[in-house]
Amino acid sequence: MRRALRHAGDRLSRAGLDRDLDLRRRLASLAVDVDAFEQLELASLPSGRPGPHDQIVPSMLKLVGSELHQRVAELAMEIAGDAAAAALGASYVAAELPGGEALDAGARAMARRLSLRAATIYSGASEMQRDIIARHLLAKP
Repeated sequence: MRRALRHAGDRLSRAGLDRDLDLRRRLASLAVDVDAFEQLELASLPSGRPGPHDQIVPSMLKLVGSELHQRVAELAMEIAGDAAAAALGASYVAAELPGGEALDAGARAMARRLSLRAATIYSGASEMQRDIIARHLLAKP
């Protein structure tokens, strides 16, 4: 996630969009969210003692991580602009050729966005993860 965020920031500067305060604010907000997620991951490492919420930590990490990753990909695609879709289509043709050129940043952003959107479905729908968390938190001890 951090690498995708860094690439989005680089693309923002190269595209001359670094004066767009809304995009810069959203990029900074996502950077803070990624930092918080990394801290959540570190805090969830086993301490050697069983905790009351050990069973729901994987669901929480999956839910927060997949939705955060999706938000990073959406912003990267927005920064890449309309050229991302055209480059993605062209890259599939180029990828079929021997020595085809690599995907450019916009095409990667588009491909990442589309695959991450599906991740909320194929790796356990977000609603199911929320249900697991709620059931555990609302269970009477």
